[in-house]
Amino acid sequence: MITPHPVEAARLLHGTVNDVEADRLVTAYQLSEKFGITVLKGAGSLICDSDFLSINTTGNPAMASSGMGDALSGIIAGLIVQGVSSRRATRLGVWLHGLAGDLCAEQGYRSVIATDVIEFLPKAIARLKD
Repeated sequence: MITPHPVEAARLLHGTVNDVEADRLVTAYQLSEKFGITVLKGAGSLICDSDFLSINTTGNPAMASSGMGDALSGIIAGLIVQGVSSRRATRLGVWLHGLAGDLCAEQGYRSVIATDVIEFLPKAIARLKD
């Protein structure tokens, strides 16, 4: 599984960021064909595998900071080691990651760093139970 942002996706596909942004759906499918489950990060992150595509609705621009991909990968890995399938863990992890960032924004954070997301993760998980 990979979680590239558009610049990384362009490098992986030997293209340009303009190529990636021109058709994010095609890019996500190309990446998934080459690497398996893929999260193409950005506004409306795309979670793609060979036979499914999900568009995430959580997250916000304040999350565009260094370390976010590491936090996301850690959340997904944590779900997988608890026995959640890779496909479900990826979708749920992306949603929880974005929701934690949204909860930060609700608290007035103008910029969100990875440790903020981790701090708000328990609150995001609690929303699953509501």
